[in-house]
Amino acid sequence: MLTVREALGVPDGYFFSDTILAYQIQKYSSNKKESWQLIFVPDETGLKVKEVKIHKKCCYKEPEWIK
Repeated sequence: MLTVREALGVPDGYFFSDTILAYQIQKYSSNKKESWQLIFVPDETGLKVKEVKIHKKCCYKEPEWIK
């Protein structure tokens, strides 16, 4: 997780928790009612990346896998 932060900088997105690093790919605008984020989900220790996902941020409920 530290390597991701060093390579990409301070996260500019948010995905349900401060422990999940989220970076904007496409930002929400008045023309677009959605945005896209690159997210890095940590493992149980919080030190390593468990999963990398591209997430459509919009008007949807929390995904099942995040619970």
